[in-house]
Amino acid sequence: MKQIEFFGLPGSGKTYLKNLLKKKYKKKNIEILGYKDILIKYLFYEESNFLKRNIIKFYLNYKKIKTNKLSNSNNTAVQQNNKILQNLKIFFLNIYLKNLDLIFRKYKNKKFIKLTQKLIKNSNFSKNNKNTIERWLKEEVAAKYLIHKNKIDCVVDSEGFIQRLFVYAYKKNNKEQIIKEYLKSCPLPEYLLITKKKIIKKKLSANVEFNLDIIEQIKIYNIVLKLLKKKITIYTVDKSNIKKLSV
Repeated sequence: MKQIEFFGLPGSGKTYLKNLLKKKYKKKNIEILGYKDILIKYLFYEESNFLKRNIIKFYLNYKKIKTNKLSNSNNTAVQQNNKILQNLKIFFLNIYLKNLDLIFRKYKNKKFIKLTQKLIKNSNFSKNNKNTIERWLKEEVAAKYLIHKNKIDCVVDSEGFIQRLFVYAYKKNNKEQIIKEYLKSCPLPEYLLITKKKIIKKKLSANVEFNLDIIEQIKIYNIVLKLLKKKITIYTVDKSNIKKLSV
């Protein structure tokens, strides 16, 4: 079982390089899954209720559908349909979140969970964004649980437990201490693929709070790599060498 995570600044090409790596493995008939892929493929099996199981499956496959265009319409019928759609989406989301929480509780590394939830609580973000960050944690932990349960051969993700340190240590005076403690209990991947300390394409989030200061991120990037050097295998990757990488 291989677990590979990317780590780097936003806009440094992590997702692009992950997709190149997936193409390489696909040519060898090796299926590569990311954390979201694992949730889509396996999470709904954890639900015993047939109806809820299919709702979870539907939600995970179609949650990226956007209804913004409908909400901007002046047509009353369209607005009513949009309201129904939004209420249905919330209903599906709540079923998904309950199921996600049940899987999250099954994860055995309680020390890591307790520490990470404390870091989220003390992070420099609004309450709504803290809830979002905690959902990311639950999704990644649930994926980790499903990886082991279903004996998945190879997992590659451009976001992961290590990447989240950009959020947990953001604008903290004791960055190194936070990162050191986190890495002690964090479920580390077998391999960490890092992108160079530069931004190829600047990425801006619609959520202003998540547009993190670049100087802060570089500080975190340097500390993480310094502390991880002796813990796991690290490769620096770019477009020219990703297809030649053997892991």
